[in-house]
Amino acid sequence: MAALVWGTRIKEEPIGSAAFDCPVCGERVIGDAFKVLKATHVYFIRGHFREIQRYARCRLCAVSSDLPTTAKPEVFKQLNIIFPTNGFISRTNPALIDKPKPENSNYPKSLEKTRHVLSLFHGILGEINSHKSSSKAAGNAEGIILLILMASLFLSMFLYDKFPNHTGLFLITLWTIALFLIIYFFRLQSTLMFKAAHQYLNIHIQRFMEFKHVQLRDLISQASTMKGEFKIVKRYLLWAEKRIDPNSYYTNIGY
Repeated sequence: MAALVWGTRIKEEPIGSAAFDCPVCGERVIGDAFKVLKATHVYFIRGHFREIQRYARCRLCAVSSDLPTTAKPEVFKQLNIIFPTNGFISRTNPALIDKPKPENSNYPKSLEKTRHVLSLFHGILGEINSHKSSSKAAGNAEGIILLILMASLFLSMFLYDKFPNHTGLFLITLWTIALFLIIYFFRLQSTLMFKAAHQYLNIHIQRFMEFKHVQLRDLISQASTMKGEFKIVKRYLLWAEKRIDPNSYYTNIGY
């Protein structure tokens, strides 16, 4: 309730593209730049938005990093290009001209065959996690599930008290319905979360497949070997498989 009275609103706006050294994939790439704006509000009265951050999303691995202060983003609509030319570097981040290309990344150069894929999975995971707690993306599924469990518990106690001789059948029916609702809301949460992340990841995956000359099934196969928190990457790729045209690596879309 307090959030309805007093709170903050955050929005992002694209500001162009710039060359930068991605700390995750370890490549000098083009990054799509965004500025993050924040405003406070009281009831329906909103203050002015002020800029609180600038970041760049790597066109290769889709990971977001702080935009270097030396960067000067410009409009660059050729969305299928990953690596910057010297001319683009000199215009958008001239500090890189005399700087050697990065040698370090999250994944060592010795993993040449897989480090780009691992970096992409890192980017996919980060994008999904950024929407996991978003009420707009995933809804308040956890709260709804908790209410279902509490309602089922109290109703079970009521049935046991009112119908002690027929409680078994009632409880089986009640908890079957509750289980169905919980599974439904979990699946709904995943679908909405994947859908929110996909509007950003769609172009990255197609661009990556074109660059590495791989099929989506190859990425799914490699994601199947991942463990822990990266398991959700496989679930997302399986979901996205029906939404990415395997015969057309690149579609000229933006965000």
